[in-house]
Amino acid sequence: MLKKGIENIKEYVRGKTIDEIAKEYSLDPSEIVSLASNENPFGPPPSAIESIKKYAGKVNRYPSPEDIKNTTEAISTYTGIKESNIVLGNGSDEIIETAMKVFIDKGDEVLIPTPSFSYYEVVSRIFNAKPIKVPRDPQFDLNLGRILKKTRDRTKIIFICSPNNPTGNTVHKKELERLLKTGKIIILDEAYVEFSKASYIDLINKWDNLIVLRTFSKAFGMAGLRIGYGAMTGDLSKRFEGVSPPFSIASPALKGAAAALECREFIDKTINKIKKERERLKKEIPFKTYPSEGNFLFVDVNPLSATYICEKLMEKGVIVRDCSPMVGEDSNFIRVTVGKKEENNKLLKAMNSI
Repeated sequence: MLKKGIENIKEYVRGKTIDEIAKEYSLDPSEIVSLASNENPFGPPPSAIESIKKYAGKVNRYPSPEDIKNTTEAISTYTGIKESNIVLGNGSDEIIETAMKVFIDKGDEVLIPTPSFSYYEVVSRIFNAKPIKVPRDPQFDLNLGRILKKTRDRTKIIFICSPNNPTGNTVHKKELERLLKTGKIIILDEAYVEFSKASYIDLINKWDNLIVLRTFSKAFGMAGLRIGYGAMTGDLSKRFEGVSPPFSIASPALKGAAAALECREFIDKTINKIKKERERLKKEIPFKTYPSEGNFLFVDVNPLSATYICEKLMEKGVIVRDCSPMVGEDSNFIRVTVGKKEENNKLLKAMNSI
């Protein structure tokens, strides 16, 4: 009874949680540092938390059109993008899935420069698209020539993550516009853009084949509420809304997101703290560490394997991400989320002891 091909899909491999590690290694949960999932250790602004609490007693009702409008207006003010160009989603993952509904026919091809966010491949296979992996260059920048060579008639979507997860580097504007000139749908995932200098969301006003993804899970510290958005032309946004499920975003998430966008001073301070710690970690991690414009670092632990060092770090109460599912089995790469200063100190102490 299963849909053909579904049995071949490998599920998305998430980072380990504090509860899992505490149980597995008999550790005190309060002593464990989680630096695996690129979460914001400082959390959302206090006013956003209060807004969520205030609305908790009304969750017996579906979100109202006014709730959705208020959040969309706040995003419009924040980004400078018209409200009609914004689509909300249950995390930016829902926007990706909606794009598949809108564009993909069975047998279409999707190009994914790798390594990158592994869910791109999972969702492509779910919707009967053929994912074509295009390796990045040795420094993990886009290999534009290789991508263009792989772009064919059946190519429908090209995924570009910038800053790229897990490597932390960004796409250049000239590269992005060269890809847009192919006429293919370019999905630009800017989940970590607040930690970066480069954003191209305004290009949706110039290119009608560009979709830009954003999220409240990273800089805004609301990963547990699952809310994101996409920016695109007004014609596309209507198509997306037409095939999206009703009431997919919880009311507390809408309220929290709108409130968080009003607390720019708190968010900016948080971002600056993370950037400062990111640069310190890059200097002090005792392995080759790549430059990053995200809230994480990509680390080559050679001659150790990623699996080995992740295991040893977990034994010491530090959780980082084994990048083998993204880079390839037996890889030497891990991803480290930038935490609070004391959390990062524990990571450095554990790494040095190993």
